[in-house]
Amino acid sequence: LWGRISETDESLHLLRVMQDEKNAGDRPGVSSKEAVAADWSQGKVLLGTMAGRLLLWDLLSGKILRVFRGHRSCIDVVRVCWQRSEALSACRDRVIRFWKMETGECSLLRGHTSSVCCLLVNWELRRAMSAGLMDGLRLWTLESRQSVEVSRLQMGEMGRIFCCDIDWKNEKAITGSGLGVLTLWDLNLLMKIVWRNDSHGHDVYAVSFEPGSMRCLSAGEFSVCIWDQMGALQCRIEGAFGQASLVLEWKSLWLLCASDAVYLYDIPDKDTKPETGFKAKMNCQLKDERKGAHQT
Repeated sequence: LWGRISETDESLHLLRVMQDEKNAGDRPGVSSKEAVAADWSQGKVLLGTMAGRLLLWDLLSGKILRVFRGHRSCIDVVRVCWQRSEALSACRDRVIRFWKMETGECSLLRGHTSSVCCLLVNWELRRAMSAGLMDGLRLWTLESRQSVEVSRLQMGEMGRIFCCDIDWKNEKAITGSGLGVLTLWDLNLLMKIVWRNDSHGHDVYAVSFEPGSMRCLSAGEFSVCIWDQMGALQCRIEGAFGQASLVLEWKSLWLLCASDAVYLYDIPDKDTKPETGFKAKMNCQLKDERKGAHQT
């Protein structure tokens, strides 16, 4: 993560903090970019470690302010409301923990029967949605810590869930899973599938709703697709993406993709209706050609 914590200093403080984690007695490193939450205005970072601990760092001093213990295995997802000093963490021990960071108080959210791979929160509504790798979606009310099961997936039918996104306003959720299956869910009608598409043919490892719209993006190993609200393909970007990192700027309609190289694509405007399979225009490609430079 990159952030300016002063007018004159633009260093990668967070990366330095992660490298110093071994000094705290934890196994160094994180397993997922979703296990890091930063508040640049206050210069604080909450980091979920592979050892199952949450570390609250001060970026200016490079010191650990607090250690939160309770998880029994690797933490994959961290979500924080810095204004309320509250946090949620999801772990491979199948338990979600709800933290009051000022006091260290912890509440358990139980219900999943497999590793929790996705966690999305609306702090204003006090609601959360989580996805188990092999047991579907759950909707949570944070105050009561009660959940409603949205779907129990048949893994032979859809494969494992790898990613999800939610449109809180329209009560819709989208999941991407193994076997290339992309599914749109109606959260009001619980367990009702609005549409399902298996056009990727390979694992779907990233999904995103367009704010204020029902369009969505899905990314697979060999293609990135834009879909309308009825599940019709609007745009396809083809390439060997692998497990690339993707940033989609819906407002500017730019897609930044980083794998063995960095690619910037122009996405067609939502008012245009390109033919199915339309190949988006690539703006530029940046690649490190130095010997031994395999990643960007």
